[in-house]
Amino acid sequence: FKDNDVLFGKLRPYLAKSWLASFSGICSSELLVLRAKEICPKFLQYYTLTDEFINQVDSSTYGSKMPRASWEFISLLSIPKCSFDLSIKIANFLDHETAQIDTLIAKQEKLIELLKEKRQAVISHAVTKGLNPNVSMKDSGVEWLGQVPEHWTVKPNKYLLDFVTSGSRGWAQYYADTGSLFFRIANLTRDTIEPKLESLQFVEPPQGSEGERSKIKVGDLLISITADLGSVCVADTSIGNGYVSQHIALCRPQKLYDSRWLAYYILSDTAKEQLLGSGYGGTKIQLSLEDIKELVVVVPSQEEQREIANYINDKLNQFEHLINQAYKFVGTLRERRITLISSAVTGKIDVRNWQHPNEAKTGLSS
Repeated sequence: FKDNDVLFGKLRPYLAKSWLASFSGICSSELLVLRAKEICPKFLQYYTLTDEFINQVDSSTYGSKMPRASWEFISLLSIPKCSFDLSIKIANFLDHETAQIDTLIAKQEKLIELLKEKRQAVISHAVTKGLNPNVSMKDSGVEWLGQVPEHWTVKPNKYLLDFVTSGSRGWAQYYADTGSLFFRIANLTRDTIEPKLESLQFVEPPQGSEGERSKIKVGDLLISITADLGSVCVADTSIGNGYVSQHIALCRPQKLYDSRWLAYYILSDTAKEQLLGSGYGGTKIQLSLEDIKELVVVVPSQEEQREIANYINDKLNQFEHLINQAYKFVGTLRERRITLISSAVTGKIDVRNWQHPNEAKTGLSS
């Protein structure tokens, strides 16, 4: 390819991606090289991003494992054509307008990250420092915990639990279209302590003690011991009587300890730091059940546990609302970007008299 060629991904996952080359080089066979003729190269690139173009290309893809588009089909597609000078003006117009939209999107994405960081900070502070800013503090005796409320105790997680177990290996043979829920890593997220009811798998488990051992009860904590270590949820009625996979630790708190409070503690930065430090393995870090048992927990009174859990619930609901609003705005901006590009390159927007704001201020002609 040469400078100003348009490189277009012909595999279906990449159909909506193209790049205007800024240098010459050699590309892989997963890309098509389009060279503009009689229109501005940037105009051509913008057109390859429109729904009109993408939908036609997508409809022609072939192959099962990795569907792809053919040049034979794409070469027959019509492209809106205007004068070369007008195609430059349209490209310049879109450069200016999409840059402003991209700036707004970047700001919203930054806001989302800041809200997520704040959400995590709220969890970490509440479960290690409590809700009373005036409470007397003491040294926890644990380096990564620092100071904790004076009347709280510090103890290993194993003293808060009735038992800890994990699922058995080889349960793929029991997979079924119906039956009991089989709880997997895919059903956990660090955004919440609620189960993620997507990508559900069901099993018809074996009879006997092996099935009963890994059976979920309402109020159990389900913790990832591979992948994103320490992701956790509290079992509710939607997953009660299900079974855990070998990658999930099933922890049953004693009655003295609030499941939601303990789950939030496991989500905290303090717990995550401990768990990551305990992980073993090469390319795939994982935890042992002993690591879960030895997690150091700072324990408030039972009443404070409930207060902390309720406080974090309320705060997370507020953060979720703000984050969802920001995501929705990002979606709206992206839709506007796509619509704007499509309208400009197909002539639905008349930009013949458009001037870049900087040119208009100085009185220069475009």
